[in-house]
Amino acid sequence: GCVTKDKWKQWYQRRVRGSTRGKKSTTPSHPPPPNHSSAKKEEKTLDLAYKQKVQHDIANIVKMALKIPFKKRKISKDDYKSIMKQVVQKVYESRQVKRGDPLRPDKITEMVAVYIKQTQKRKGKGEGTENASEVVES
Repeated sequence: GCVTKDKWKQWYQRRVRGSTRGKKSTTPSHPPPPNHSSAKKEEKTLDLAYKQKVQHDIANIVKMALKIPFKKRKISKDDYKSIMKQVVQKVYESRQVKRGDPLRPDKITEMVAVYIKQTQKRKGKGEGTENASEVVES
């Protein structure tokens, strides 16, 4: 059970200096291969950060488009949340965003107006055309 000075010295030489005299070294003589999983994790993190940034930018545009109809009580809170979620998802998944093209607030605002019309038709309101034109003006 007791480690002698010689055994300690041999272990130290094998461990620190990489000497293979005596027993085989437990440490490899070559460095380990680069950890590719960490590179993939960094890439996924960057992709996630990019996705969140783009979605945040889209959400800001949609918020501005929904502000007036919501304040005038043309749409409910649930409608607001539903339209927000649908438009952000649809715009983000469009081919233009995935290619890296810049966001087009005018097109996003038009899309919001269409969703507001659909929501009002679904609720049975007949005055959906006036509300959508107010969104496009803002």
